[in-house]
Amino acid sequence: MATWTQMGFTTRQSYGLCVSPGGTFYTNSTSAGGGGRLNGIYRGVNMADPDYVFAMPSAYGMCNGAGEAIFGQNYNGAGIYYSAGGGAFSAVIPASGSYPAYGVAYNISTDSLYQTGRFGGVGPTDCFRSVAGGAWANISSLNNVNMVGCAVNNAIDGSVYVAITGTYGAGQVGIWKQTAGSGSFVKQTGLLWGDSTLCASPSGNVYNYYSGNLYKQTAGVGDFVLVTGITNAPGATPISMAFDSYGNLYSCSQTQSDVYKLTLPEEELPYIPIYSVYWSNIGGNA
Repeated sequence: MATWTQMGFTTRQSYGLCVSPGGTFYTNSTSAGGGGRLNGIYRGVNMADPDYVFAMPSAYGMCNGAGEAIFGQNYNGAGIYYSAGGGAFSAVIPASGSYPAYGVAYNISTDSLYQTGRFGGVGPTDCFRSVAGGAWANISSLNNVNMVGCAVNNAIDGSVYVAITGTYGAGQVGIWKQTAGSGSFVKQTGLLWGDSTLCASPSGNVYNYYSGNLYKQTAGVGDFVLVTGITNAPGATPISMAFDSYGNLYSCSQTQSDVYKLTLPEEELPYIPIYSVYWSNIGGNA
């Protein structure tokens, strides 16, 4: 039996969530429901008292980069912002464009950043990729849709997942996959919902969440199937989910008053201590 539990993270109603390998949590509070908090990015190991670290109106997606790096996305097209890991956030060049965007994801092995565009903006609504900070390229043909989620399966082959919802793009609502980050997007099968959030686990399983239920695609292949034996669901579909390095799953949304944690037995990884090693030449010591 697995149970969703509240973490006591006082940054309310967030659209973005990620956890660095070192165990630092990041969330985005946005103007759509900041819950009394300033709009922007919050950071903290202490879940009860996160630090406000960066102002970002209409903050949405977040994802891990390489190492301790973090990306944060602005829904209203002001760009994607980057922190190398605990440092200041700065704009990623090129900017993300002047159209609404929900999701952002990163491929570690290819240094590729992905984002999704949502119908209703000035620009196109599709999935875009920037390699090593280069120009954004449109990598799919799912135009005129509400594309609200984005994930990369770094543990398997770098496949890219997007979620489509809403009244636009009839017949395309659902989860789509681009295998190994190239070629066409193919609609996935199983119990899928386009307005669900997406994330990939450290072991390579892909998850979506809808209306209190969690669905899993094992090792990135086959149907998405219902994960059973979960209690105390947070309720409304989260806007964002993220795994930590040990296989614990976290969720948050604009309707939840906290960050929730779920430990899945099949995702638990052994605890490996992380050490920082320092050296100095002072006094002739190396």
